[in-house]
Amino acid sequence: MDIRFINQNQPADILIIPVFAYISETGYVEAHQANAALADAAKNAIESDASFKGKRGQALTIPAPAHSGHKKIILFGVGMANALTAENTEELGGALHRAIKSSGYTNAVLQSFAGSTLDHANAAANIASGVLLKSYGFDKYKSEKSASLTLDILIADTAAAEAAFAPLKAVANGAFFARDLANEPPNVLYPASYATRIKDALEPLGVKITVLYPRDLIAMGAGGIMAVGQGSAQPPRMVVMEYNGLGEDQKGTDLALVGKGITFDTGGISIKPSANMAAMKFDMGGSAAVVGAMRALAGRKSPSRVVGIVALAENMPGNNAVRPGDIITALNGKTVEIDNTDAEGRLVLMDALTYVQRQYKPKTVIDLATLTGAVRMALGNVMAGVFSNSDALWKKIEKAGNAVNEPGWRLPLHQRYTQAMQGSEYADLINSSSATGAGASTAAAFLEQFIEPGVKWAHCDIAAMASGASNHAVLPDRIGNGFGVRMLDRLVRDSFERKAPAITVAPAANAVGSCGNVCTGSCARHPQP
Repeated sequence: MDIRFINQNQPADILIIPVFAYISETGYVEAHQANAALADAAKNAIESDASFKGKRGQALTIPAPAHSGHKKIILFGVGMANALTAENTEELGGALHRAIKSSGYTNAVLQSFAGSTLDHANAAANIASGVLLKSYGFDKYKSEKSASLTLDILIADTAAAEAAFAPLKAVANGAFFARDLANEPPNVLYPASYATRIKDALEPLGVKITVLYPRDLIAMGAGGIMAVGQGSAQPPRMVVMEYNGLGEDQKGTDLALVGKGITFDTGGISIKPSANMAAMKFDMGGSAAVVGAMRALAGRKSPSRVVGIVALAENMPGNNAVRPGDIITALNGKTVEIDNTDAEGRLVLMDALTYVQRQYKPKTVIDLATLTGAVRMALGNVMAGVFSNSDALWKKIEKAGNAVNEPGWRLPLHQRYTQAMQGSEYADLINSSSATGAGASTAAAFLEQFIEPGVKWAHCDIAAMASGASNHAVLPDRIGNGFGVRMLDRLVRDSFERKAPAITVAPAANAVGSCGNVCTGSCARHPQP
């Protein structure tokens, strides 16, 4: 998708004219937005079509007048002029992309939003972001590729629009990267190749990448991730991503993001039913969200310091696979009885959680995982399940998710769920509760055992949200959608960004200093730099 901001009308097959809805429910278009012939054609079409009222997302396609330089006109409803916001304007972009694509043409020009109360540059940037997000497709392995669309957006101040769009485009690119990762087939994306892709994509953006190999994981005692991966011919990896947008002298980490990256999940010895097993390539959706968010932060140069870590493994029923009844030792020294090898995500996460807390001492940790089918039973594919030991952190996540239409709903942590995960007769913990129901809550209670005292923590179970039509960028059911990238980016923007420290430069010799005297560069107040 090629999106450009222009200040002079350009020839295009499709002319898009925004139409505002008014209380009278009579569609209305500003005549000055087009020449007389175009304005007359638009008004006549509105008056003769009883169903078109300029409501948000409505589209009415009509032939363009002869000699107009266009083949079709799309009258595009944007709703009440005083009701436009950054969020709903972005949603309009998705509807606009559908209208352009259904026209059969591949290039269009959008008239300005003259008459709206929203800043024109921000309106243009946000609708461009919505169009871009909706344009995603994954046809890498198809012989015939989809045609690329071009959209020109007419606006007086193109520089302001481009400046407003730049960070939104960086976030969209992060979401696209997450989607690309999720949509790769499992014979192409496995732990080793996944780690390489992360390194290749993020290092050029200034993100420090550390890959932990099996020898490293074994040496440090990461028994969970090694147990999950031991049945596969593809050994596991752990990848650490350090982003510092505050300068080299900034120490400490405010936020750590942790992602479950099971590149394919057969269930292991506790094998899953064969129906729909192909969708288990999406079991790395949590890790994709973390990687995509790290790319978004680096791409828009967020003034923050964030560490991301993803635990990558393939869960296969090989001849060396972990068995029900095995007992393993986690990185923090706790022992875990394996009751069900299909409860593997929590095993890779427990080691990643321990590692990032020990190495980076974050104040806040958020993990994302396609962890349980139980969360789908509770919430459907409407929102993610969120568990947190901090009311304040939950409220920040809720606000960020709602702002970008990647919502979550808080589910309970409770001592009874913890007790269910401590029910092993042989080990400190058991990886699958025998309790009836509450599978998402017992899984969260298991993970909570690996959170250090004083650390604010949230667990986002996105099992029902990582593919298909689960956010405003509606995609087919078998397409990974990058859910969580935009929520995490918004969360960082709202709650974890801070200004880099000001750099003090000593005045040059013979300059007038703040003391009012001519500085020689050697006085006590203005020492020689």
